[in-house]
Amino acid sequence: MTKTKVDISKFLGRWVNTYKETKGIASFEISSQDDVPKFRAFGSQTSHAPGDWGEVEFVPLAASPDGGVAKGFHITYEINQIKSLLAVNENKGLLIIASYFLPSEGNGYFSREFFFIE
Repeated sequence: MTKTKVDISKFLGRWVNTYKETKGIASFEISSQDDVPKFRAFGSQTSHAPGDWGEVEFVPLAASPDGGVAKGFHITYEINQIKSLLAVNENKGLLIIASYFLPSEGNGYFSREFFFIE
């Protein structure tokens, strides 16, 4: 089966959290190098991981197996012994991140945050 191309052009750029007092991701950047999509998150100063979380590659997902325009993607980070699973989707011009934080000890937690392109 041939892999079809998924267009991420509307995702490219810097995205900022709509909630300035977030304890999670303050902003992130999406770029593409040689057709490889990249995501770089920046935690807020009150986050479990303030500052640059580093750049990771992701696979964009379309609304159809035939490809087309990207509708979302998912990412995994592991910082300060907390595994972070980020499920990202687009709705009405915003990117929404459902975050699942799973510490190596203790209780995990969930958050949902909304981002606009700068």
